[in-house]
Amino acid sequence: MQRVDVSCIQTNRVSPHAFIVASILLFLIFYTSNSAAKQYTHNKARLYELHNVQEAVLAKDFNLPDVNGNSHMLSSYKGRVVVINFWATWCIPCRKEMPALENAWQQLKSHDVVFLAIAMNDEAASIKRFLEKTAVTFPIPLDGDGQVANQWRVTGIPVTFILDKAGRIIYRETGVREWDSAQIVDKIVALGAE
Repeated sequence: MQRVDVSCIQTNRVSPHAFIVASILLFLIFYTSNSAAKQYTHNKARLYELHNVQEAVLAKDFNLPDVNGNSHMLSSYKGRVVVINFWATWCIPCRKEMPALENAWQQLKSHDVVFLAIAMNDEAASIKRFLEKTAVTFPIPLDGDGQVANQWRVTGIPVTFILDKAGRIIYRETGVREWDSAQIVDKIVALGAE
């Protein structure tokens, strides 16, 4: 008969120190997973929200050419709601949200809403290559030196401004949004109805 060495078998007793450590670990696992779930839910909800700026101010005028050579002067759009997105082809989140902007534009152009995607610190050739792969039908003005972005105090992209018919900034959103969601489209339509 074979002999079994039982000197390494532990009893079912748990030391108080091990119990405390295990309890703390379980608490931390629960707390962090719960916090992560709340943060995920908050971030996801944020994709469908627009927040009013504290004080609506008149947007600074600009005159920029687009990739086709057409000129876009902001003041010429007074009387219409204007959605201005600052982006660049080298910005991955910017590229990812462009189809949602296009879908929103398709829904809103019949409401006399203007969309402008201002390409800052970018080159026309890069934008044209991007447009060959991504269907965007609204104008893309070029802010190659970033001067307009500086005047508008753009510090990170993507950032989107929504102007009322008087040319005042009503919404300013930093980061990606689901622009074609019903919640956002309805808010823009309501802004145009005011």
